[in-house]
Amino acid sequence: MRKLKNVIWIVFWLRCVSAGLKAFLPFDLPHIWRQVDTLGVSMRYWLRWTVEPELRWPLVPAVLNSLDGYSLMPMEFPLLNLIGAPFFALGATSGRNVAMLFVFSLYFVLTLLCVRTWQGKKVLNSEADRAFLLLPLIGISSTFIAKFMPDYLSMILVLWGVGLIWNDKVRPARMAASLVLMTLGLLVKPTAVTVFLLLLMRDVNWISKFTRSLWVIPSLLLAGLYYTVGLKWIASLQDTPGLFAVQARAPLDSVVEFFAEPKQVLRFLMKDLGIGGLPVIYGCVLWLCSAEARKQLLLLGLAFALQIIAIAALDGSHSFIHSYYHIGTSPLIALGFWLALTELKHNAEATKVIGKRIMIGVLMLAAGAQIFDTMFFELRSLSSKREHKYVWPNEIDTLKARNPDFPWGRGYTFRASRALAYPNLGILFGEREGSSTAEYGFYLKTDPPPAGCSVVDDSKSVALVHCVSKVN
Repeated sequence: MRKLKNVIWIVFWLRCVSAGLKAFLPFDLPHIWRQVDTLGVSMRYWLRWTVEPELRWPLVPAVLNSLDGYSLMPMEFPLLNLIGAPFFALGATSGRNVAMLFVFSLYFVLTLLCVRTWQGKKVLNSEADRAFLLLPLIGISSTFIAKFMPDYLSMILVLWGVGLIWNDKVRPARMAASLVLMTLGLLVKPTAVTVFLLLLMRDVNWISKFTRSLWVIPSLLLAGLYYTVGLKWIASLQDTPGLFAVQARAPLDSVVEFFAEPKQVLRFLMKDLGIGGLPVIYGCVLWLCSAEARKQLLLLGLAFALQIIAIAALDGSHSFIHSYYHIGTSPLIALGFWLALTELKHNAEATKVIGKRIMIGVLMLAAGAQIFDTMFFELRSLSSKREHKYVWPNEIDTLKARNPDFPWGRGYTFRASRALAYPNLGILFGEREGSSTAEYGFYLKTDPPPAGCSVVDDSKSVALVHCVSKVN
């Protein structure tokens, strides 16, 4: 297994490099809008703190697509947004690049710290530290570790916190650190709650499992307080429509809605979970492995199913689109992958069963395909064949330099393409957008400006406009 572990470390660092390169490239699939909006909140923090004429509630989040208002916005706890905000002191382009580079690097560092905490611990006989080193490589987490979104951060913080209270005896300092980490993780994204299922997999009696699980209650209460009382208070400050949907649903109806779309469920299981053909691979491994390993893999499969159902109860069929809500499945997929790999390798060496060796190859190919696919999507904008599909920062910088009379860097709200959507151009210009009455604006050339506005300058993809009359 030593050679395999060395290969995993090499691929881990290659993955780190690809994520670092991605920080300097345009936003790309999946979920461009979510990345833009999250980073836009960071940029808006900096604009509010430095150039906007009015500063209301400086730590309460507000969106960059502020329309005709101030746009304080109820949303997830803005830890990630606050972390990214100071980097915009470097300007729109450099600030965006360095903020993403810092956050992606932070995610890898937190992964290594989490792995260290899990060292020497086993979950259903799977070496947890080895398994969790795979989080940047397989599972949904492999996609979102290089996205400026809070989902990976929430998952890794909760997983780290669970690792600190895994052993039978826990020192008070570790207990306090676990409480902080789990609370922050749930505040950043409450869907990370599904990671807590790991506590029911400790190798202790059920009473001990239950009592240890009670340790997460303070974190749940604090996060629940923010997502009820806190968001209600922030909503009272709103002067524009909400862009973040945080609302209660009927759990049973949501689960029925989720499973009422079998084609979407099949696609989700076969493709979206981070390993292609996961159910087929899982079934083959169950058939080939020993009775003890089969029992452990079945328990992991049951926990995995409970996680899927829990998110379906919260979000219904929308969770097909919001696949990142299921990021809590990634630790279980990593544990199952490592358990299957080690089990098959051990038995293949002992019994020389050809089928098991073939299955090892299938597992490695599936993981390799996932890693390649993820890195390809992150770096595909480097291809000269795709270059024209993106708006590059040099276009924006050139337009701004040629038009110094525009109110750049003053906290002004520009007209823009796709008002009421997401600040796809505002994030590039480093400006608020979405006004319906402003004198100045920026539009994609594929989206004609409204009546009363004329183009004064343009680039390959973007046009600057001046409006002589108010248009609603």
